[in-house]
Amino acid sequence: MYTLTALASTFVAEARGASDLDHQATVRYRRAVAKLPWAQTHRRCVGLLDSAGRVLASADCFDLEAVLHGRPIRCRGLGNVRETPLGASRHATDLVAHVIDNAGASGFDAVLVSSSQPLWPRQDSFTPLTIRDVTLQVTESDRRGAPMVPVRCGERGDLVHLASIRPLGTSDFRLVRTAELLDFAIARRRLLAAVLPAETRQVHFLVVEEGARAAAYVVVTVTGEGWRLEECGDHDPTGARVGALLQVLVAREPAEHRPRITASLPPGFQPPQVSVTDARVGGTRLWLKVKGSHLAQAAVGQEPMAWWPGDPPDES
Repeated sequence: MYTLTALASTFVAEARGASDLDHQATVRYRRAVAKLPWAQTHRRCVGLLDSAGRVLASADCFDLEAVLHGRPIRCRGLGNVRETPLGASRHATDLVAHVIDNAGASGFDAVLVSSSQPLWPRQDSFTPLTIRDVTLQVTESDRRGAPMVPVRCGERGDLVHLASIRPLGTSDFRLVRTAELLDFAIARRRLLAAVLPAETRQVHFLVVEEGARAAAYVVVTVTGEGWRLEECGDHDPTGARVGALLQVLVAREPAEHRPRITASLPPGFQPPQVSVTDARVGGTRLWLKVKGSHLAQAAVGQEPMAWWPGDPPDES
């Protein structure tokens, strides 16, 4: 007999391959994430316990707002699902089943699971959500200069304006990204960089101002392997200001070492200053199970969705 119970928010399942960080760095990172304002009210750690009170599997649970076929829904997110050294792979699956039952009893309309392991298709009625991964090339002017746009570092006060930007893509399912959720997503990228060795990872959060307000933004992670466009948004539907921001960042780099830029972008969003040199549907890591009977017949299409890696419950 197993029970589902709340664990300390910094609990770490020391299973093999649980994290790219060492144990101490993982604990520091989780402790810092748990202190973020959004996390304090929307995130908690749960565990599957046996009759002796031993933790066999654990996961992070999130209370999310989402939109499915244009209708607002409540969604229970589940990420970092892992068995502990005391558990087995089936215990992670058992934990998911317990969370699904608990979500239905608590009035949630859907469950969204993030996992790099192919466990969840075995759960009845889970739908894989597709994400389009692209490699980008930024077009530069012949004079190799930055465009004349008012660019500055983003601040927490910008998030209300950025949250009002129209969501990208046309997929049937998306998260509602409030200012508080944006703050959480960007902050945990910065926290991850902070616990890694110096110069291993840098995070840039830049905005374009228009009328004293942030009108577009990018969050870019820089590592030794290249750049990752973590997320972006633009009140201009063409994305021209996002393109200008990328041009500003690229112009700061030595001309002989232009970075390789990757991103997860839905079809239909491509700033005019950017070309896509490679595009493919990435490996499925998000699985959706609709609970509400009034929604169960609304199948989710396979149009690649707009999904930013910092959003819960994604593990990346």
